[in-house]
Amino acid sequence: MRNLPDGRAELFYDGPDESMRALVSDLRDWSIGVRRINVYAEGRRGYRPPWKEYEGFEIDYGDMPPYEREMTKNREWLAIGLMRLTDDVRGMREDLGKIRWPAD
Repeated sequence: MRNLPDGRAELFYDGPDESMRALVSDLRDWSIGVRRINVYAEGRRGYRPPWKEYEGFEIDYGDMPPYEREMTKNREWLAIGLMRLTDDVRGMREDLGKIRWPAD
């Protein structure tokens, strides 16, 4: 994954189509500020190859200054934590709604 200077991000994925669809679905559910996700398959119109070879998962911050890189990483982790907390609270609300409370 690479953050671009104009605020967009690029992610290259190599794997089965079904897993890629699940990843796109998760990105829509978990990402803050994502307005649109475009998917370009290798060999199809709009596809651009990766800018370098990757093994495993890596976020490429390019030539971002070290202090900006650290602040960006911290904001990303904070956003992930808040999303997980929101999901936990939502789940607790659903669970509470299923409880049959004894009459007073």
